[in-house]
Amino acid sequence: MQISVRHRDCCNSRCSLTLPWCSEPECGLGLRIHALVKNSPFCAVTTSSELPRQTCAERRERGQGIRERRTDVRHLFCAICPVTMLSRSAETRTKINPDDDYITPGAFELERLFWKGSVKFAHVNEVWPNIYIGDEVAALDRYAVEKMGFTHILNAAHGRGNVDTGEDYYRDMPVDYYGVEAADLTTFDLSKFFYPAAQYIDRALRKPSSKVLVHCARGRSRSASLVLAYLMIYKDMTVVDAAQQVLKHRCILPNRGFLKQLRALDVELVMERSIMKNGASTNGSGKESC
Repeated sequence: MQISVRHRDCCNSRCSLTLPWCSEPECGLGLRIHALVKNSPFCAVTTSSELPRQTCAERRERGQGIRERRTDVRHLFCAICPVTMLSRSAETRTKINPDDDYITPGAFELERLFWKGSVKFAHVNEVWPNIYIGDEVAALDRYAVEKMGFTHILNAAHGRGNVDTGEDYYRDMPVDYYGVEAADLTTFDLSKFFYPAAQYIDRALRKPSSKVLVHCARGRSRSASLVLAYLMIYKDMTVVDAAQQVLKHRCILPNRGFLKQLRALDVELVMERSIMKNGASTNGSGKESC
């Protein structure tokens, strides 16, 4: 049996995603996935029993288990119809897991978190152990970069017309450089860099002596959004928790377009963790889990 998911408001017949789940009645994970998706305000769900039935064991033998196909779950919402989802649903509060008290805030409510007073201005601030957010002044000061001991630099304003540093700018320094060519515009899709940038930060921090500087022009929007995405993806924070963590150390204000994309990421991650948590609970009860 499979579930076919599409956005409720989308008129595009190709805007859909099919997920397999176990056909065994006693395997609860597939049913929990169905229940979570069905209760979501984003999706309409249909089921088909006419498709070939497969058990978890059969699918695992073919390398098609749900755990092996985690990408399907992780990108459930963005793979359906990201434009429709962001434009129609971003302004409303969204509760994904009915068993959890957490509610993803609407875009305006999320933006208000950044309006409160913050710490004193500085060109660079440590916002998480060994993760710093800075502006172009901090990034262009090679002496300061070396003195502060930065080993990795993630430039969220890479390219001409932005903060045009690059690998050559730090070529005679023990610094690893990663550039993201992003524009600080509400229409710019920064979400495509969320996972690559988060992976870069995570790999860098595997070495305890590493220090990562994430910067853009002002250190408030593009760089801050990528750090928030990292905290959400790798530290299991909600978008609210991540924002509150960074705001304790630096004044940031991602533009509204980036906030909507971070909100969509929040929904995606809450969905994924709910599925994995329920799957673990099912497995712990003695029933087979995918």
